[in-house]
Amino acid sequence: MVFVLRETKTARRCRRAQCAWVLIRCNVRGLVATSVGMDLSEILERNRKRALAAAAELEERFSKRRHQQRRRVSPLAFDMWSPSTESPATHLKHRYKSNWFLDFCMENPLDGHFKKLPALNNMLSSFSGVVQRPTSYCHYDYAYRKRTVFFTSLTAFRPILPCPGHKCGMLLGGDASHSSRVADSTQSQRNSIPLPLLDELLTAWTQKTKTRAEHYLLIDAFAGFGSVRACVERGWPGVRLFCNDIVDRVGVNFTLDLSVDTDQRLQALLVLAVKKFWHHMRMDNGVLQCLSDNKIAVLVHCSTPCETYSTQALAVHRFADGSPRSKQAADADNMNTALVQFFTNAQ
Repeated sequence: MVFVLRETKTARRCRRAQCAWVLIRCNVRGLVATSVGMDLSEILERNRKRALAAAAELEERFSKRRHQQRRRVSPLAFDMWSPSTESPATHLKHRYKSNWFLDFCMENPLDGHFKKLPALNNMLSSFSGVVQRPTSYCHYDYAYRKRTVFFTSLTAFRPILPCPGHKCGMLLGGDASHSSRVADSTQSQRNSIPLPLLDELLTAWTQKTKTRAEHYLLIDAFAGFGSVRACVERGWPGVRLFCNDIVDRVGVNFTLDLSVDTDQRLQALLVLAVKKFWHHMRMDNGVLQCLSDNKIAVLVHCSTPCETYSTQALAVHRFADGSPRSKQAADADNMNTALVQFFTNAQ
C-alpha cells in the first residue's frame, strides 16, 4: 500500500497565485527603480528574470514535496522481501508500533554473557518497544533457581523478578536454599522452560494483538525438548505452532540449521510456517504484507544455544568482557546478531 499525493485544483490555484504574486512584487520593485532613473527596458528584463527564477524555485519546492509523498510507504506495507527502493533504516523508528503483526522473544541465562551482545544492547537503546525481562524459574514451580532473561517486543510481558533479589516461595518459606540444582537435572529438564512462564508470555502476545488479529502463529525456532509445544498443547488451542530444531525430535516440523545464513533461513522458516497452515495464501507483496493482509499475528520464539555464554564456559569460550575467545563463541555471536538484525529490519 503506497500513498500518493495528487495536487488538487485548490493546491494548483494556490501555486499559480503564488507565482502571480511574485510577478506583482517584481513589478512593484520595477516602479520603484523607475523613480530613480533606470531605463524601462532594463527594469522589465530584470523583473522578467526575477519572476522566472522565483517561479522555478516554487515549482521545484512543490515537485520535491510531491516526490516525497509519492515515496512515503506505510510501515505495514514495508517488507524486506518485497521490491522497494526504500532503505530499511528509513523506517526503523516506525517498526515497533503496536499495530505490527510480527513479534519476537529471545531467551538465554541471565548470569551468562548473552546480555552483553552488542547487537542486543543497540536494539534496546534504539527502540522503546523492545524490553529486557529477567526472571528465575524457581518462581514458577521449579526446584532450582535458574535465572534467565528475555529480550522481546512484548512490553506487557512482566515475569516475576529473579531470585534472590525477589525471593521465591521456597526462600520465603524459611528454606536456606533451593531444594535442587540445575547440574543435578537431566538434559531435557535443564533445557526446559516452566509452562506457567510460557503462559505469561503467550498471554502478553495474544493480549497485544487481540484487537486486530484473526489468526495466531507461534514459531519455535529452537524447539529443543518441546517446552513451547507442551504449553500450546496444554492450554492454547487457538494458536498454530510450527517447530524447528537442528535435531529431528517428536513434534519438530522442520530441521533447519539457523547457525549459517541465519537471516535467509529464518525468512524461509517464516514462509514455510505460513504455507503449512495457509497454503492458499499468496505472497506477491512479501510475507510480512501477507501477515498484515490476512491478520495473522506471529510470535517467533528463540531460545538460542547457551553453551558459549554460560559462566562455566568462560575460560574456554570467552574473555572477561564477553567477547569471543573460541570459534564456537564467534559463530554463536554471529548467529544471534543476525537474529537481532532480522527482527530489527522486520519490525
